[in-house]
Amino acid sequence: MPDLMDCLLANITPSNCAAKKTSKAKKPEMTLDPDDSNDDLDPTSFVLENENKARTFLTLSHTSTPKQCEIWMKKEAFKLRLLVL
Repeated sequence: MPDLMDCLLANITPSNCAAKKTSKAKKPEMTLDPDDSNDDLDPTSFVLENENKARTFLTLSHTSTPKQCEIWMKKEAFKLRLLVL
């Protein structure tokens, strides 16, 4: 009866493993279009550029309902728009 360890080791030699691997370059999941501008972005995304507001949002997301998070985000985006104008 053949030794099972001999069979298993023969199948996983480095030369066998290297021969079986074929690597292809992966395409990026998202590509940026140079024609896009910041005007096309959702205004709420700018709120999270502030580190303190991003931390607050993360805390809210763990302790509040999605609706409460949405309300907070809209209020902060509105305040940000007032500062820009």
